[in-house]
Amino acid sequence: MRLFSTCKVKFSISSELCSTCAHVVCRLLCEVQELYNTIRQLKETLHESELTMSRMVKVRTLLLHDIAVKENTLQIDQRCVIGRRRFMPMDPAVGPIVSLEPCPHPCS
Repeated sequence: MRLFSTCKVKFSISSELCSTCAHVVCRLLCEVQELYNTIRQLKETLHESELTMSRMVKVRTLLLHDIAVKENTLQIDQRCVIGRRRFMPMDPAVGPIVSLEPCPHPCS
């Protein structure tokens, strides 16, 4: 803004400075156009970033759900299955287990 006001003073003093003033105005217009282009690019980048963030939130939600399912599975395994595994032979030569004791905890 300071360049433009200085240019007005010079313009009224001498017609020779008119070309300099026009050059300054042209440069200012070019800078304004560059600013508009930069704003447009920033808006596009913002939109892309928001889409990426939305996708990441969805993936995070799915991962949290998967983790909760796995934690629940581990809890069931610890409460009900590990107790039964103690009575199962690890050596296949021993043979299959005929009867299993019922789980003391509800496994639902």
